[in-house]
Order: sequence, then C-alpha cells, then structure tokens
Amino acid sequence: MKITGLKVKDYLILEDVEITPDSKLNIFAGKNKQGKTSFIKAIEAGLKGISDPSVIRRGADKSEIQIDIEGLKIRRTMNRKGNGTLKVVTPAGDIKASPQNYLDGLLSDFSFDPLTFIMLEGKERTKYLRELFKTKLLPEHLFGVIDPEIISKLDFEKDGLSILKELELLNYSKRTDINKHMAGKKALYESYPKVQQIDDYEDARPIIKERLLDAEKKLTEANAIKKQAEGTLAYVKKLEDKIVKDKAELALVEQQMQTVDYSVLLKEMDELKAQIEELSNQLKMKESLKGK
Repeated sequence: MKITGLKVKDYLILEDVEITPDSKLNIFAGKNKQGKTSFIKAIEAGLKGISDPSVIRRGADKSEIQIDIEGLKIRRTMNRKGNGTLKVVTPAGDIKASPQNYLDGLLSDFSFDPLTFIMLEGKERTKYLRELFKTKLLPEHLFGVIDPEIISKLDFEKDGLSILKELELLNYSKRTDINKHMAGKKALYESYPKVQQIDDYEDARPIIKERLLDAEKKLTEANAIKKQAEGTLAYVKKLEDKIVKDKAELALVEQQMQTVDYSVLLKEMDELKAQIEELSNQLKMKESLKGK
C-alpha cells in the first residue's frame, strides 16, 4: 500500500501543499517548525479520522486532506465545530457504508517504524527493508533465461530477491554437477591407452581407424557437453548480474536510511507528546469549567 498523492490545506502550519511521493523512498528534511511533522500528522488524520478542531490552521474555517493510495482516493474535511466529512472512492466506485471501517481494514498492512528499525540486527534489518520495499519477480521475467522446469518449481509469492537467491543456489548446484561430469569425461579420455608405435603400416591401419572413430565419438560427446555448459553459464551470468544489481539497489536504500537523523525524529516525537499532554490538560480544564 503506497501513497501516490497527498494534498493538505489549512492543516496545522500547512496552508496549501500538494506532493507526489516517489515510488521507493521519500525523505523529508528541514529545520524545526517547517511542516515535516504536520505532513505525518496529516496522513494519520486523513486515514484514521482524527478531527480535533485545534489542528485547523489559524484564520481558516476548515481543513482538508486528500490522499491517493494506488487507485484509492480519500478526501476528509474538518471544521471548527469538530464535525467533518469522509469520502472514499475506489476504482469500483464510492464506499457508501462505513468508509472509516474500510480504511481501518487497510491500516492493518505493514508500516515503517524508525525506532524499531534502529534497534534491529543486520539480518533482521535486511528482512525489515525487504518487507518495506517488496520486489516482484514474475515467471515471464525468466523465460528464455532459466530452464522452464526450474521456473515451474519456484514460489512467485515470495519477494523477488528471495527468488533470485534461490535461483542462484539452484544454478550453482547444477553448474557443479556439470563440472564434475566434464572432469570425469576428461579423466576417462586421458586414461585411454595411446596408440603404440607399429613398424608395419598395414598392420597399424585397423588399429588407427579404430582409434580415430573412438576419438571422434569422444570429441562429439565433449562438444555436446561444452555447448550445454556454455549455455548454462550464459544464463547463470545474466542471473548473477541481476542479483548484483538488486543487491546494489538494496544497499543504496540501506545507506539512505542510515542518513536519516533519528535524533531529530525523536525530538519531534517528544515535542508532539508535549503538545498532546498540553491539549489534554486544556480539555480537562474545559470539562472542569463546564461542570461548574
């Protein structure tokens, strides 16, 4: 589930902003009070239905949040009275009955938690990134490169990198078997007795003919094995190149994630907690005044 479009109007410090996120990784950077947290909170409000009137930008009567999620369009408004509207449109049409329940079902999908990511070990961090940036490999990507019999044994419900790793192991095993077979043929050929020197040419002719026929047979077998090995090594090389490329992309993602200043995120989280606590105290005071 990826956000493909976001428009926020009169929400917190955001007046009227529209962005189209990148399909892989987006990094929001800037000084404090520039709107980074407002974007995150706007997404949360748009999806979860948080309608606190205090989030409406000063001087505005209402705020509006529009979120596009891979064909799904969400539009939520909030006014000063604490009321609001929600419209969810799918490719099949509007969600008329309980659109919020529909969104709540979507929110059960995987989401990124930077604090959890920091605490993970290397292998677990790689697994976490694979879940976040899932790669897809389809059978048609391998046709003409991989043996169809091998393709039929693969589980394409797995992520693309896992499938490529499985193919790497299968082809390594197959290449090892071919090398063993070729080594055996070579040893057999080298152990074959050489033609002994014969003084009488007429006596040597049948022996030479027999040796030539046998050598031609061995050469034909060796050429067939060589051709098979060359074909195997060719598609193994293509596969290995793709694995190297995908690993490089994953390494780049990990490098980009490491450049994120989590101390700033933690500070902003503390500021957000303080704001929540202040709003809670204000609410308690209002309720206390109402009671009097």
